Amino acid sequence: EHLPGYEGYGSFRLSFRLPDGVQGDNHESPGVPFKGKGLTCYIPNTEAGRAAVWRVCAGFARRLLFKIGTSGTTGKQHRIVFADIHLKTSRSGGPSAHGFPDNGYLDRLKEELDSHHIPAAPPAKALTLLSATEYADGRVQEAVWCCAPAIAPVASQQPKAAGKRPVGAVTMGVLESRQKLSRNQ
Repeated sequence: EHLPGYEGYGSFRLSFRLPDGVQGDNHESPGVPFKGKGLTCYIPNTEAGRAAVWRVCAGFARRLLFKIGTSGTTGKQHRIVFADIHLKTSRSGGPSAHGFPDNGYLDRLKEELDSHHIPAAPPAKALTLLSATEYADGRVQEAVWCCAPAIAPVASQQPKAAGKRPVGAVTMGVLESRQKLSRNQ
């Protein structure tokens, strides 16, 4: 599906699942529980958007996308909130609804990623292809990757349940791509 302002292009859907936990020594309130979060973000499947997806994955692996703080929406403390890299959580509604259209968004996202020195090239072994559905001509209808950081946040305090995603996992999918799938990414 396309995003408003990016007609003719597909879109990436990034789904983040960050479980509840207890703040560690590197957080503002060690030992205090925090509320986890699940959210979905969107990036247009343009050349700049594809470059941003790789960099967002690297930023996630480096633990730069989220922090524990006070929610700007609800005012509740000890919540997972965006750090300095902002992602769109709505497909539509414009900037005031954290959605599209937003003409300067990809430029701002690039600046935010640059400010954290996140590499432009895909991180080695950053993504694992989980599934792909292709049209007969080889174009991707939908592909789903999983990106898990090498060091999961507060992993020592979070038991891993069998069959569940790693702590702090993000699943990225591309919808209706006009590109052929490269399984070597």
